Amino acid sequence: MGSLKILSPGELLQLNGTNPPIVRGLLSRGQSMSIHGPLMCGRSWLALDLAMAVATGGVWLNKFPCLPGKVLIFDGKLHQETRADRMERLMQARNIHIEDVDDMIDLISMRTE
Repeated sequence: MGSLKILSPGELLQLNGTNPPIVRGLLSRGQSMSIHGPLMCGRSWLALDLAMAVATGGVWLNKFPCLPGKVLIFDGKLHQETRADRMERLMQARNIHIEDVDDMIDLISMRTE
């Protein structure tokens, strides 16, 4: 673990913009993002749509441009069949072909039954 670094406000401001955005206005490289909400509110749909936007370099929620990049989805709740159905439906809605995302999205599912 590294040592603590004390920064002045001027030093801090010099760092602004040096970490490239993945989702402009929301998320930069090296950061993580969590989506929270009550049960059955659409969190997994939202996360999968974000993954599609990043994988293709598209726009998320018609507002946030995304830098194209590889995405890892770690899912601890949905069955693989449910995830596959949702992915197919989102791809159709976004007019995305499997060739556009096949090498850009990796999935880890904790539910295999």
